[in-house]
Amino acid sequence: MRDEATAPRDKINAANSWLDRTGVARASTFNVEAKAPLERKPERRIINGKDVILKGADHGLMLPKKNAADSNEPDIYDGSEAPWNTQDPETHTFLQSKGFFN
Repeated sequence: MRDEATAPRDKINAANSWLDRTGVARASTFNVEAKAPLERKPERRIINGKDVILKGADHGLMLPKKNAADSNEPDIYDGSEAPWNTQDPETHTFLQSKGFFN
């Protein structure tokens, strides 16, 4: 393995043979299957009185609704960005008070 005249391929083979004889196993390979979490559709909610859109796989990203600075009052009929999550109690109460379900 230390001879300069030895080809690199032969040096590697010699090293592998030496490791086999000493009981050191060769590096084994294995498959790793990683799955990305399913991307959930954005949903719109009222959280602490603010109109927000939840995005991301686990809805960990809360964004203010576009043009939220134009008005303090959410536009309840604008569903173009994300549909309302009517299962959320705060959002349901807000929409009910605005006559959304009538």
